[in-house]
Amino acid sequence: MAFDRMIPEANKADIGLFVQSGDSVQKRFTLPNKFFEYIQARLALCVADLPEMAGLVERYDLGVLAKTHSPPDIAAAIRALTPERIAHHKAKAAQAADQLNWETESERLIAAYAQAIGGIRVSS
Repeated sequence: MAFDRMIPEANKADIGLFVQSGDSVQKRFTLPNKFFEYIQARLALCVADLPEMAGLVERYDLGVLAKTHSPPDIAAAIRALTPERIAHHKAKAAQAADQLNWETESERLIAAYAQAIGGIRVSS
């Protein structure tokens, strides 16, 4: 699928699912592009209860966390998403999409780089 079609196509769904094990440091602290694509598509999220994803899901009220990557835990998390909760989390994703995007985050990254190199001002 062409990159510019991914978010509009994902928007046809209700739930974005990304559940993996946290059996390595890389996986435990993952924050994949797919996570942000689901937010931009205004989906309710069902993701692994791993620190980075869980922190954003809880902060912005984006969905539910699967306790582990086992099929029973994933099923339990999905079953917790009633139609009303899905609508609620989709609305929260729409609000979060205004903050969790490259345009907003790039300003923070540029500021961090500027501070790291001695306070030089960098404009975007």
